[in-house]
Amino acid sequence: MWKQIIKRLCERSDIAIGSDIVIHDSSTYKNMITKGSLGLGESYMKKKWDSPHLDVLIAKLIKAETHKNNLFGAFTKAILWAKSVVFNLQDRKNAPLLSETHYNAGNQLFKSFLDPNMIYSCAYFKHTNDLKQAQLNKIKIVGHKLDLHPGEKVLDIGCGWGGTARILSEMFNVEVTGVSDSTEMIKYANENNAGKKVKFIRADYRDVKGKFDKIYNVGFLEAVGPKNFRSFMRQVNDLLHDNGIFLTHTIGGKYSVNKGDPWLDKYIFPHGVLPSKKQIEKSVKSLFEIRDFEAFGSYYETTLMHWSKNLNRNWHTIKNLFDDPEMFKRMMDYYLLSCKGAFHANMIDLWQYVFTKPNKVGDYKQYRLA
Repeated sequence: MWKQIIKRLCERSDIAIGSDIVIHDSSTYKNMITKGSLGLGESYMKKKWDSPHLDVLIAKLIKAETHKNNLFGAFTKAILWAKSVVFNLQDRKNAPLLSETHYNAGNQLFKSFLDPNMIYSCAYFKHTNDLKQAQLNKIKIVGHKLDLHPGEKVLDIGCGWGGTARILSEMFNVEVTGVSDSTEMIKYANENNAGKKVKFIRADYRDVKGKFDKIYNVGFLEAVGPKNFRSFMRQVNDLLHDNGIFLTHTIGGKYSVNKGDPWLDKYIFPHGVLPSKKQIEKSVKSLFEIRDFEAFGSYYETTLMHWSKNLNRNWHTIKNLFDDPEMFKRMMDYYLLSCKGAFHANMIDLWQYVFTKPNKVGDYKQYRLA
């Protein structure tokens, strides 16, 4: 029964069993139906199936709208939905779980596939196919959209390993304070990127004090959670000078949801939820005006392709760090390539918003990389 259902699904999705997807273990069929995306990902991790083009396979499944079929993984989805409704999964108590699960997995892992500056977000590949240069392009864009001027005080919420803060400070001669709740990230940032004009603090964003001329976050809003979007924007509003500018760079989803993908939630980004445009615009109402918006999700496809190739090229140097190297590698492959497929299918996108306080900033000149 399970096999016949999946065969019909593959036919509708233009997926050929035996070539596009190769099933090694028949339990895969049942896992896909009873656990949905969680079962699909876990079966891949356990080498129960393979695909020569994993990203293309995922894109086909998404375009066929299999994720909307309530038959697949209904129980798994229901549990995650119930948890997200009953609990605030991104509150002070739960927020560090993401850092402990993913970002504290070890800097050697991330060094193996990121650019030399350790920038873990979408790069901007205009006029280049070089990952490092594309990340510098993105940072330059952030700086210009913030209209940075020498001597200004800037806050980076969710600063990662600190590369963006350091480079912005060097490019625009500004003072940057980076905050993150990840122990490993802040330790690395202070050892490698701190300086006279750049400092890093381990803190929850809700505990940040002071006033700043400009504020930005890159790849952080996804960890804030729908129940906290409004309070997050209030906090940014409180920290920002009245004539200041705020930029957010985030992956976004087509639909407003209160939960993430079950597989990503379990293995990569616990409690991560992609905001929708509607959720973002509702969260800033009366607090900020939208002064600019740019979408460039296609560049995230390219970014993920680079990360995947880098990981494959450097895997031999780090594989002994993990208890089960093969399963961990397959987990990372599934993560990077399934996300690439989701961008290709236009299920998700990459957005940059620029905000100012209502009626506080007159002329604002939008910036695009020439």
